Amino acid sequence: MPRYINLRALRTSQNIKQAELAEILGVAAPYLSEIERGKRPVSEKVYQVMVEKFGADVCEEYLLPDPINIIVGDISGGNPQFSGRDSVSVSSESLSKLMDAISGQTELLRVSQQQTVKAQEQIDRLISLLEKNTNSH
Repeated sequence: MPRYINLRALRTSQNIKQAELAEILGVAAPYLSEIERGKRPVSEKVYQVMVEKFGADVCEEYLLPDPINIIVGDISGGNPQFSGRDSVSVSSESLSKLMDAISGQTELLRVSQQQTVKAQEQIDRLISLLEKNTNSH
């Protein structure tokens, strides 16, 4: 089963350079770089080599939660159109940060909407006053 692991943190805790770890694990440096950036999971074979080298306890300490797949597609017209490339992997932590940001933006929009309503009420009052003033002359 593929796993996501904070490989950079594990590597730096062991004082190992990226090229050295790639050699230890028997993988190419670009592949290791993709794992470190969260672009790829660690294969079961590579994980087993890590367990042999660093121990299961150490490896488990750096495991990350499985990413959540989010389906991205065009939902205009109420008829979603999806394809395989519309799926995006996002870690739980990133999703949480995204939800916090959306919540913050929603609050800003709510405040902005309240300010717009207040401004519209003031405009309506001014129009009413102008109409009264115009009708009285």
